[in-house]
Amino acid sequence: MTDSVDEFTQEQGKLAFYHRGVAKYNKKVEEQQKLLQKEGATLTEEEASIKPPQEPSRYEALLVSNQINNYCKQINQFAGQSFSKLFLIDGIFQKPQN
Repeated sequence: MTDSVDEFTQEQGKLAFYHRGVAKYNKKVEEQQKLLQKEGATLTEEEASIKPPQEPSRYEALLVSNQINNYCKQINQFAGQSFSKLFLIDGIFQKPQN
C-alpha cells in the first residue's frame, strides 16, 4: 500500500508541475500581448513558438487511487472482523459487577 501511496504522490507532483507550467505559459502570453499592443512590435520566431505544456495523463492516478481504495477496503474488512472478535472476547471475560 505504501508503494501505491508513493506512486499517487508522484502523479500529484506531475499534475502540480503541469499547473505551474501552464501559469508560466499564460504569463508569457500575456506579456507578449502587452508588448505587441504597446509597441506594435512583431514577435521573433522563438517567442512565437512558445507552446503550452502537455497535460499529464490522469489515467495512472485514477488506477493508483482505485488500488489504494481496494487496499483500504481489505484492511477495513480484516480489522473489522478482528475488532468484533476482540470486543466479544472482552465481554465474555469481563467480571460482572455487583
